[in-house]
Amino acid sequence: MSLTIQLPELLEQQMRRRAAGKGLSVENYVAQVLGADTAQDRLEKNEQALDDGELLRLVNQGVSPEIWVRFHELDALRKSEKLTNQEYQELLEIVDLIESAHAERVRLAAVLAERRGVPLERLLIDLGVKKARFE
Repeated sequence: MSLTIQLPELLEQQMRRRAAGKGLSVENYVAQVLGADTAQDRLEKNEQALDDGELLRLVNQGVSPEIWVRFHELDALRKSEKLTNQEYQELLEIVDLIESAHAERVRLAAVLAERRGVPLERLLIDLGVKKARFE
């Protein structure tokens, strides 16, 4: 399907900058953004309709490998104190994206734990989810 949309210039520039920062074409980046919103809407409306297998798949789904690669590149620049202001803003956006994805995964794990009648912590242990370690 092809769709043409008119964006305000500032929003278009922001989309192009974010896409470039993620190594994506602007078309693919916008499709991901729109797809994420659509998926979130479906999850919120239909999470009870999801079977345990689908919930488990979503709990195990993280951000894309490309985003992790870019995060580690920017984090290395940050640690070496060579991060530009633009790269710093990109790093903040990626951190927000990762944190949002993790929060959604925990929320879905809580739904699954409730269905199974077990505490969330027990479910996470059973799934082999390890606690995050911070440097």
